[in-house]
Amino acid sequence: MSLPVFLAPPQDLAALRIGSTYVLAGPEGHHAAVVQRLRVGEELEIVDGAGHRLSGVITQVAGREVRIEISALHREDPARPRITIVQGLIKGGGDEAIAAMTEAGVDEIIPWQAQRSIARWQASKAERARLKWQTTAREATKQARRAYVPQVRDVVQNQRLTQAIRGATPAKAQSGLAQPAGTQSGEKLVLIAHEGSADALTHIAGLQNAAEVWCIIGPEGGISDAELEQFTAAGARPVSLGPHVLRARNAGLVATSLLRALTADREGQ
Repeated sequence: MSLPVFLAPPQDLAALRIGSTYVLAGPEGHHAAVVQRLRVGEELEIVDGAGHRLSGVITQVAGREVRIEISALHREDPARPRITIVQGLIKGGGDEAIAAMTEAGVDEIIPWQAQRSIARWQASKAERARLKWQTTAREATKQARRAYVPQVRDVVQNQRLTQAIRGATPAKAQSGLAQPAGTQSGEKLVLIAHEGSADALTHIAGLQNAAEVWCIIGPEGGISDAELEQFTAAGARPVSLGPHVLRARNAGLVATSLLRALTADREGQ
């Protein structure tokens, strides 16, 4: 069974070496000592959410604090390609969607206020909603034993998202010409999950060369025809995630899982 994982700020781990002692305190210490009831002699791992992972043995449990002797230090390289899911806001199941994508290996999540989104992040509440998704991603990172916490960005609407697509895709795609047969190393690939597309994600050229892949996921009512046309004109490419229509809360999980599986031989490159 894998070791339990706890999160610590990067500045806390920067100076640690094998044989050093680290005190896990605050909410994480409470979770280790009180919730999980870890005891002296048990092992655990601590990550900083930015790729650093350390292992250690508990030498003391005092109240809500756990003292750990560091036995191993490791720096994990970011996964390639970097996967960004643009998630249309959904009324129910948003937290479940974020947790599932995190466990599958997403790197970044961009909340999107789509035309057909029932849920609305009003300006006064948008930051609170974003932080709620970020907290969900943080907790799912520990569940998945990941060393990287996905970043949840500010919510975007169609104009800003279109601009981002134009900035991410190759010039040839932006000019209205056909998509290149293969993407050059270092480029970004922007996809739109759409059940009406005849192109399957599993057959898309360029995945093995892309440095970053975005996948746009619509809300419960799907992506409107106007949005599909607007994003495609900006350089995005509609793709099918499979033969069946997926719930909005599940599509990001499927897209992330497929992308990770299709590019698995690039892990650690």
